[in-house]
Amino acid sequence: RLQNALHIVTSNPSLNAYQIGGKMQWAMRGKNWDEFPIEQKWFAVGETIAHLDYLIGEGKIERRQRNGMNCYFPLLC
Repeated sequence: RLQNALHIVTSNPSLNAYQIGGKMQWAMRGKNWDEFPIEQKWFAVGETIAHLDYLIGEGKIERRQRNGMNCYFPLLC
């Protein structure tokens, strides 16, 4: 999922964790993000944030505030 999160941030700069989580690949058969129960979305966004924090620590992405929300951007190498 780290590679999935990195690809999403690189392809779609400035998304927040909820938006990134909605684009990630999850193992819920036959369900897309809109069909996830709210509780499942809560856990998925938490996992997404953990992956994003790891990628920040690895120097691959950065977090910036935009309109009061944390948004994620790739770091240019």
